[in-house]
Amino acid sequence: MIKDMQDLRKLAYNRQLVSNNRLVLPEQVSALESYRVLEKPIYELIIDDLKTTSWTVDELSRRYGIAKEDIREPLLIAMRDPVLVAEGFVPRRVGRAQRNGKGSNVQYTLLPIPIEARIFDITLGLSLLHFDTLLVQHVDQLQFIPHDEGLDAFREIVAEYWSIRGDKVDQFISKQDVNCVLSALGPLFIPNDGGIYDRIRNKLFEEEKLLVPRFTRKKINKDIKKIRRKFSEGFFDLTDVHSTVIALSDLTRFCKYSNRMSEHAELLKISEDFFYSLFIQVHETVPVPASDADALTNDISEVSIGAGQSGTRDKEGTTAMSWEAPKCPVDGTIAEFYTVITSETAKITEKQNALRCLRKHLHAPGVFDLAICSLTTSANTNIQKEAIKLLAQLGDERAVEPLINVYGRVGATLSVEVIHALGSIGSHEAVPFLLEVLDQKRFENRIAAIKALGQIRDPRAVPVLIRCLLEPKGEIQRCATIALGDIGDTVAGPALIKLLHNPRSVIRVEAIRALVKLKYTEAIPVLQQLLGGDRSKAVRDEAVRSLKSLSMV
Repeated sequence: MIKDMQDLRKLAYNRQLVSNNRLVLPEQVSALESYRVLEKPIYELIIDDLKTTSWTVDELSRRYGIAKEDIREPLLIAMRDPVLVAEGFVPRRVGRAQRNGKGSNVQYTLLPIPIEARIFDITLGLSLLHFDTLLVQHVDQLQFIPHDEGLDAFREIVAEYWSIRGDKVDQFISKQDVNCVLSALGPLFIPNDGGIYDRIRNKLFEEEKLLVPRFTRKKINKDIKKIRRKFSEGFFDLTDVHSTVIALSDLTRFCKYSNRMSEHAELLKISEDFFYSLFIQVHETVPVPASDADALTNDISEVSIGAGQSGTRDKEGTTAMSWEAPKCPVDGTIAEFYTVITSETAKITEKQNALRCLRKHLHAPGVFDLAICSLTTSANTNIQKEAIKLLAQLGDERAVEPLINVYGRVGATLSVEVIHALGSIGSHEAVPFLLEVLDQKRFENRIAAIKALGQIRDPRAVPVLIRCLLEPKGEIQRCATIALGDIGDTVAGPALIKLLHNPRSVIRVEAIRALVKLKYTEAIPVLQQLLGGDRSKAVRDEAVRSLKSLSMV
C-alpha cells in the first residue's frame, strides 16, 4: 500500500510508476495528479515476456500502456545484458511484424540455449563459429581418448558450467555416436552427427538481414578491436566466453553478408586461432611466445630453487626447473598411480586419470612429490593442469615456491590455474608474488590474484585492493570489494562507503556485503539513505539485511 511521497519516489526509481502513458521520473513525483503502478519494474516485466515469446516495441507498448520511447530503452539494455547469457538465454532479433500502416517492426526475444549445446558445445564455438567443420579438417591433429578415460572429467566440466547432473549427461551421450577429444577445457564428447550443430545454429543464429541495422563502419572496427583484445587478454568465466563467441559469430556473418571481405577474413583468423588454442595446441609442446612470457613474468621477483629441485639458467636467464622423480612409496595405496605417472610410455590420458585418482588419497605418502614431479617435468598442459589442481587440494605450503617458479613457463591459460592454486593453499608466503601479479596487464590473471588475496586474508593486500576500487573495469572493482570484505580489515571501511554511490548496482550490493563482514557500523547512516534513495531493488533489499546485521554488532 502506497502511504506517502517517499513510497512514490521508490516506485519511480524502480521504473514502476506510470502517468499519462509515460514512466514517471523521481523528480516528477511531486507534480503527479494521477498514476498507476506496474506489478514489477518495467525491465523485469520485459525480460519475463521475452523469455516466453517474441515481441515488438509496439506490442510491448500496447501491452503495458506505456509510450514506445519508455519501452525501447529497457528493451535494448536487455538485448545487451550478459547476465541473460549466464542464465542460459541468447538475446535475438527473430523477424519482423507488419505494422497497421506501412513498414514493419523488429521482433525481439530471448532464445534458450538448447541442452544439446550445453553438453556437446560447451563454448558455443562448435556451432556458432563452425568449429565442427574445423574438427573434420584437422582430425589428424586431434587427440582422441577412450570414453571411459574422459567421462568422469567431462561430467565435472558440464556440471561446473551448466549444473547438469552426471546421469543426464550419460543419457545424452548414450544416444549419440560420439568421440572423446582432448581440449584446453579437458575431455569433450563430440557427436559424429554434424546435424546436431546445424540444429543449434538454426535455433541461435540471427538472420543476416536483421544484423544489418546493428553495425556501422565505426562500430565494426571498434568491435573487432574489442574481440581481438578479449582473446589476447583472456576470459573471466564461461559467460564471458559465450558473450564473445556470440559477438564474433554475429560480426563474422554480417561482414560476409555485406561483402566486407577484409574484415571477414580477419574475423575468421581470430576464430581459427581460438579453435587452435582449444583443440590443437593443448597436446602439443608449444613454446610460450616472448610477448606472453614477458607479460606473465614482468617485474616478478626471482625465487630461489628449493630442496629437491635442480635449476639452470638459459640464454635469456629463465630458470629451467626440474624435480627429481620420487622413490616408489612403501605404502601400496598409490603404487599403481606412481607407476603410471613416472612411466615414459604411459599415455597422456592415463597420467591425467592417475593424477585425478590421487585426489582421493591426499593423505597418502608421496602424493605431494608426484604432483610436483608432474608439474615440473611434463610439457603437456593437461597433465600440468591436473597437477596444479591436485596441489591446490593438498593445501601444502611447500607447493608455493614451485608454483611461483613455473608461473612464467606454463602459458597464459595455466598461469591462472597457478594463481587459483596459491589462493586455495592460503599461504601468506604467496602474498608478495600475488601483489606483483596485480601490476601486470592480463585481466584474467589480475582477477585471479585479487580472489586469491581474499582467500589468504593478509592485511598487506588491503592498500593495493583499495586502489583497485578506483579502476574503471567493473569486474576488478567487484572482486576487490569482495576480497576486502573477506580480509576483514576496517581500514577499507571509508573506501567501501564511497562505493555505495557507484553507478553499477552489483558493485553497490557487494560493497554493502563487505561492510557487514567488516562490522563497520559507521556505514549505518549511508545505508539508511539507500533504503529510499536507490533505484535498484537488489541494493535496497541488501541494505535492509545489512542494517539488521549491523544493528546487532
